[in-house]
Formats: sequence, structure tokens, C-alpha cells
Amino acid sequence: MKKLIILCILILCLNAKEYRHISTFGFLSNGTSLQNFKDGQVAFSLWIEELASLYDSKLDVEYYTDKNDILHEFTTKNFLDMIVIPVPFYFENKKQIDEISDDFWSVSINDKKYIKYILIARKELNAKSFKDLKDKKIILNEENNISETWLDKQSIIYNNKRYKDVVREEFYEKKESTILLRVFFGKSDFGVISENVWDTMLELNPAIKNRVDIVASSKKEHFPFIGFFKKESNKDIREIFFNIASDLKQFPKSEQIMDLLKFDAVFKIEKDSLQNLEKFYNEYYDLRKRVDNVNSF
Repeated sequence: MKKLIILCILILCLNAKEYRHISTFGFLSNGTSLQNFKDGQVAFSLWIEELASLYDSKLDVEYYTDKNDILHEFTTKNFLDMIVIPVPFYFENKKQIDEISDDFWSVSINDKKYIKYILIARKELNAKSFKDLKDKKIILNEENNISETWLDKQSIIYNNKRYKDVVREEFYEKKESTILLRVFFGKSDFGVISENVWDTMLELNPAIKNRVDIVASSKKEHFPFIGFFKKESNKDIREIFFNIASDLKQFPKSEQIMDLLKFDAVFKIEKDSLQNLEKFYNEYYDLRKRVDNVNSF
């Protein structure tokens, strides 16, 4: 019996693959565009692992439901080499993250690195600005808190109140195309969507312009989420990641995954882009603090 156990151990050792690199990436299963794919997490993990194996590397994927948990794991332990989080949450914790992080990245949609958000309204309202939100219904994307942040900031600027204190009712949809259709059919007064979705839907149905107006637009400076590596993580792993990202479509199953996740490329985020967004978020947090302080009295 002892000989059999020794034989089994020897066989396992002989068949065990040696990896050049071993790494673990952390993803939020909600709060980013990856939430659209949470039912396919197994397929996504297998795809990532297969790509890593092409470079004789082992890559594990861990999913988190709480953004505070993933940040805690990243900042206090040596478990995660890279994480993906919502952009507003990054700026809330920028100082802590920047001290230990490097190689920031995101994804582009329809060959566009940056996203512009628009406030849309039923044409009958003849809405001209965020002041017209008062006592109206608005619909937002439940998976995108970036567009909600932009809306909230503009509401504070125009109304001296956060948007939830201005509108009569807010509700949420998973798809931006559904948001546009609900405004189109008069089920909501206002909505916030990306310019990309507006353009796509307008191509499919030009009559949308007859019943829906664009009231306001953000700057074209946002991206769907932000990922980054720990500074002390293996540089070879980072190089492999960006090598794969540079020509992602040539790798097996990539087009199917990219189609499901609704992106077409991975890109490094330049420092100038982060500086522009930092200004946006710092202004928002200052405005929010000022309004919240006033309302607390």
C-alpha cells in the first residue's frame, strides 16, 4: 500500500506543470461593465487562464461583490496583482491606490477610448437644462455609476441640490438602449445614456429624434472602469498582459468574449486622462460635500 501511495505521488509530480509565472487578478462582479457578464464568469475565467497558459503562466481570477473588500485585499495583502474597480471609487481612494499601483488600463467601446454621456428628455417637455429635472421622472443605468455621478454634479451646479432631491422619482434599467426606448415611449421624462448608444439607436430608428431631445452632454473623457497592477507585481506578468491586449483578437475565443462584454480593445490610460478626470471628480466631491453640509443643518 505504501508503495502504491509513493507511486501515485511520483506520477502527480511528473505530470504537474511548472509555470514561469503565477498571478491572481481580481474583478468586481458588479459595479462595472463586467456585471453584464456575471452569469458567464466561469467562461471568462477559463478564457483568461487559457491566454495565460500560452505564455506558460498560471492566472487565477477572483470575483468580489463588494468594492471595499477587493480594495482591502489589494492594499493590505499580497494576494492580488491586479484589480478592476469603478472609476468613481478609484478617485475616492486615489491617494491610497496610487502609492502602490502602476500600469492603469481600461477598455474602448466601438473604437472609442472615451465615453460621452448625454441627458435625454421627452421632446414635449421642451427641456433646456438640468433645472428642468424638478419633479420629473428619470431613468438611469443600474450598472453605471459614472453617468449618475455626472448627473449628480450637474444637478448640484444648476439646482444647488443633488438630483435625488430634485426629481420626483428615479428608477433603473440594465441596458442603455432600454432607457432610451422608455423615454421614447413616454415611460420616463428623462434618462442618461452614452452618446454611443444614442448614435447606434438613431441609425436603427431615425424617428427617435422626433420624440426625444438631447438636453446636455458631458465631456468625452470617461471610461467604463479602471484596472491597475500592484507596483511590486511581476513585471513579466504585466508585459504579458499588455502584449495580449495589444492584439487581442488574434487569440482563441477572444472575439466571443469581447462581444459579450461589449468592448473591442484594451488600452493603457495616460496620465493626462487621469488628471482631467481627477479635476472632474474633485469638483464633484467638493460640491457634494458643500450641499450635504447645507442640508445637514
